Amino acid sequence: YAITEWAPSLLEPGRALTLYMMDHGDNDQFFVNGVTEVLDADELNGWLSEVEQAVDDVLINVVIEACRAGSFIQRGQSISGPGRVIVTSTSALAPAYASARGAYFSDAFLSVLASDLSVASAFFTARWSAYAAHPGQDAWLDDNGDGRYTTDDGRVAAQRGFGDAGTFPGPVWQPPLIEWAEATWDSSGEGVLRAQVRADSNIEAVAVLIYPPDFVPPEDGQELVQPVPPVQLLDGNNDGIFVAQYDGFIQPGAYRIVFTAVDEDGQPALPVTITRGAWPVYLPAVTR
Repeated sequence: YAITEWAPSLLEPGRALTLYMMDHGDNDQFFVNGVTEVLDADELNGWLSEVEQAVDDVLINVVIEACRAGSFIQRGQSISGPGRVIVTSTSALAPAYASARGAYFSDAFLSVLASDLSVASAFFTARWSAYAAHPGQDAWLDDNGDGRYTTDDGRVAAQRGFGDAGTFPGPVWQPPLIEWAEATWDSSGEGVLRAQVRADSNIEAVAVLIYPPDFVPPEDGQELVQPVPPVQLLDGNNDGIFVAQYDGFIQPGAYRIVFTAVDEDGQPALPVTITRGAWPVYLPAVTR
């Protein structure tokens, strides 16, 4: 009803319907309420087609945050089509990762959208952010209707956003920035985690995800994957450098260490990932 009747009653020709979906997922399936209410791609495609028949030149945007969400683009059933921008937080077979606030892809995606940048800008920023934290989570975009994510996609999405008058205007995007990060430890496994955040970032929290050499991702399932427990870093002397002690570096081999930050407005910084040793990682500021 909300998609096929309520939305068309509010839409004008040439305007956009944006549908955001977040829950568990499987191949060509989105779980609305556990296993008792399951929406499949064919059914959703039919609902979107009804909207297109009811409203002339309607622009449809669909964002799916769920495991195997890319199956709504590529596999047997697809909701891709002309005039539609389909964004999925991961590929057709891979899991999506949950965060402390929601999900790694969506945290970044919605933050960029809220700052008046385009759907394309939000997608590419969030895609990199999610993959940097969890290699294997590979977000997809199809905006040319061919049922695939390729280098040809992004042109239509670059022309869509929430910057039009009367929608969701916001400030120029100025996300928090992790300027450098390092992890050091000795032969006993006792170490120190440090990260410096740009002075004007108004940081609420800085945390680190530590993946030991023997880490094995959970078996692929329908639920958003929970990463390793975060280690919180604190800025005890207000100098912009966040620090934590960690005594768990006890395995031989390479650790993957992901530094994250979020500001008081809930905007996430792009994560910084280092492997084993201690070296600073510098990232450029992101501007409009």
